[in-house]
Amino acid sequence: CMKALMDISSGSDQRALDKYYSFCEKQIQAMVSRVRGRLSNLQRKLMSQMLILDVHARDVVQDMIREKAQGIGEFIWAKQMRYYWETCEEPKEIKEYEEDDGSVEGK
Repeated sequence: CMKALMDISSGSDQRALDKYYSFCEKQIQAMVSRVRGRLSNLQRKLMSQMLILDVHARDVVQDMIREKAQGIGEFIWAKQMRYYWETCEEPKEIKEYEEDDGSVEGK
């Protein structure tokens, strides 16, 4: 998804989200086939959880396509950004995605 983000924000590929959506669809179909095959209980649970995450990601991309998202400054992009802790010795920082250049800045 980061490549699609960079391609759209730089203007180099306006169809990047469509291409990423197709990739998501293929990946989900491959995972479904795998889950239907022979797996241990643990493998099946793990694959099922990964499948849930991938379906959610695909749905988010589909929403962005439907809303005709053109860049990372739009709300449809920004609402997907998450805060996270960066683990290091000291100091601890909360990071957030910056819309200007796609970088991550400490706050």
